[in-house]
Amino acid sequence: LATYSDLFKDHVDDQYVGKVHFTAASVNSTSIEIKNTTFEDEACYICSFKVYPFQPKRQTMCLTVKGSTRLM
Repeated sequence: LATYSDLFKDHVDDQYVGKVHFTAASVNSTSIEIKNTTFEDEACYICSFKVYPFQPKRQTMCLTVKGSTRLM
């Protein structure tokens, strides 16, 4: 989905460009915003912080997309 490092800065995978934006980006605190979601985006995502020499910290967040569809 997206990554951040001091060396490479922020990077968003091609399929999420225009949907995922960093609202804060540092090795200590990173936030993203997901826009223009569709029902296909509904899933559980893993947020992982890996800062040497410490053990990685991981948290799972689940995105639920609600709304209605229009049939034409």
